[in-house]
Amino acid sequence: MQISTITYSESIETVNDSFNKKWFKSKIEISDVGNDLSKARELAMDYVGETLKTALANNPDYVPNHNEPISRKLTGIDSNNAKVDVEFENLKIKLMEFKTLAEAEQYLSTTDFRHAITAKQFINSNFK
Repeated sequence: MQISTITYSESIETVNDSFNKKWFKSKIEISDVGNDLSKARELAMDYVGETLKTALANNPDYVPNHNEPISRKLTGIDSNNAKVDVEFENLKIKLMEFKTLAEAEQYLSTTDFRHAITAKQFINSNFK
């Protein structure tokens, strides 16, 4: 599957000494992804992470609220403008790097991927 565009965003809830909350958000869209899904995802995550790091450094009175997880969202659009599960597509690319079924299964067992059953079916259909 060819992914044409990915969008990645993060939102961090912060709090100051007076318990006032403030959210820091960053988002990027990368077009013309082509066959470079892993590279585009890495670039998007690095950019958003650096943007938030700078924003937090410029607001030293606010610190991340460790009781609230960082909200992360990664979406993709294919060449037909249909939504794509980018994480699953990225996992399929990674799984195809392995030479044997055993290696692919071993890697999958070390992940906490939410589509583990579908990924297992993918492995079984591609390693014969």
